[in-house]
Amino acid sequence: MFTCKKLKSTNINIFRGLNSERTTFNYLNEDFFYLYDKINPIDKLMMMKKVILLQHRESLDYVGYIWTYKLNKYNHKIRALNIIKEYKYEIEAYSGLLNCAFKENSSVNYVCSKNSYNFYILSSLGFERYNGTLEMKKHINSLVYLEGPRELEVCSLYGEEGDNLRCQIQNSVFESNNRIPLTMDDIIFEKKQKYYYENGCFLLKSMDEYIGYGQVIFEEDNIPCIVNFGIIPKYRGKGYSRYFLNYILNSVYEANYSMARIRVSSENKIALNLYSSMGFYVEDEIYKWQFIK
Repeated sequence: MFTCKKLKSTNINIFRGLNSERTTFNYLNEDFFYLYDKINPIDKLMMMKKVILLQHRESLDYVGYIWTYKLNKYNHKIRALNIIKEYKYEIEAYSGLLNCAFKENSSVNYVCSKNSYNFYILSSLGFERYNGTLEMKKHINSLVYLEGPRELEVCSLYGEEGDNLRCQIQNSVFESNNRIPLTMDDIIFEKKQKYYYENGCFLLKSMDEYIGYGQVIFEEDNIPCIVNFGIIPKYRGKGYSRYFLNYILNSVYEANYSMARIRVSSENKIALNLYSSMGFYVEDEIYKWQFIK
């Protein structure tokens, strides 16, 4: 029913139309022409080689495409994958693209946001789901006062001293073998970004020790997003996280926002239970998928 075609100058305008519908399958699909239209002719030819189009054999209409990136000989990344709405449930269409794009023994990674059908398609194709991130949202209708332990105090973060404290706390909260420690250079870089909110950095203090950090940033949709939130290990399990998160939510409300967002690993059941109990609900699920041909 379908056949694969190379991307050429003769069909690139058709591909522009397919690219414009890329979010049908996955809103995280990358925009090919955002890069393509900015580069020189030689680099454009190299980019075109990474795209395979899918054509219907009878109608000759182009119905989908895959855009890939080769990490090394056997490891690949899918930058975008999409089949138009009329054929979006056709497993044969997706498998045809995968067979054309990858050789035997290839390992393929793809980051995908869940919709009503794409996780089913990926599972049917033989992809396995790994590392997930849940995006949660909460409506804030009023201030909520929680009485915390007397020894707790929330402080705002200012200046180099505050940045150093942030480094220390975040590196303690999120320490793992797979994480590169945060540095002052990272913070300096972050402060130059559009999403950075100067009044959105909070330190949690117990007596004379700083024990937690939380931050509010603003993304493109201008909804406050709570990030880098956590308590250092030895102070966990005492209810401090609930008090600290509630304080940050109150700060968001006092800044005249009625919505907040937070992200959490799908494996972090403790955090998921905390956020759910405080009124957050899952709005989006993003997972890394792997396919071995």
